[in-house]
Amino acid sequence: MPIDGNIFCLFLYCISLVLNYFNKAGVYIIRFTYNVNMTHIYIKRIYDLPSSNDGYRVLVDRLWPRGVKKEEAHFDEWEKELAPSTALREWFHANPDGHWSEFMLRYKHELSQSDAVRNFISQIKQYQVVTLLYASKDTVDNNARVLQEYLQDEIKKV
Repeated sequence: MPIDGNIFCLFLYCISLVLNYFNKAGVYIIRFTYNVNMTHIYIKRIYDLPSSNDGYRVLVDRLWPRGVKKEEAHFDEWEKELAPSTALREWFHANPDGHWSEFMLRYKHELSQSDAVRNFISQIKQYQVVTLLYASKDTVDNNARVLQEYLQDEIKKV
């Protein structure tokens, strides 16, 4: 049975209180901290079943996924502007294996120049869990993974 994210965070917070108490008493040398306010970002194929642990679900593809009805997609928001530009997407799909490294660099550059990304980061801070939804068959080398890494790095800076 999966553990609810809020219960797990509460559990970690309680553990940190106990450890910090003993640390002040000189019993423990280790200080344990856990940031319960940090947004955790996950990625998931839109074709996978939704879960109660997904939190705020955001579709991050520019094109609507094939074979998915909007009524059955179970998403909270569709952020097309977070997806790679049409030119970059088409260039990447011409040779995915050969272009992956360069795609990551170009896409991160696009993200760094985007007002939509800055607005999205401000918006998702209110959520504990955000799941980025994508349609790609490739679960390793896809735009959602690059976006996830970029957002996590940017959130840590704020």
